[in-house]
Amino acid sequence: MLRCSPREFMEWKAFFRVDPWDQDRADLRSGILASLICNMFAGKGATRAKPDDFLLSEKRPPQPMRRQSSAEVAAVLEGIIAAQQGRPE
Repeated sequence: MLRCSPREFMEWKAFFRVDPWDQDRADLRSGILASLICNMFAGKGATRAKPDDFLLSEKRPPQPMRRQSSAEVAAVLEGIIAAQQGRPE
């Protein structure tokens, strides 16, 4: 479609206001899914993830990275090894 009437253009514009299909909306959908999955596996008392936690936004200031302790790194690696051993080859 190379051309549309002014009326059709206004209809598309109104439709976009109701149901936008841009990348921001796609990112929000992905953030909703990611927070749902994260919260499903979060332990009791854990901070609940929000969709905004997974959005790549220039508006949000970057969070400072916290250095992991050697005990935390070891715990992550042990979890990975345990998961790998539980899978059939």
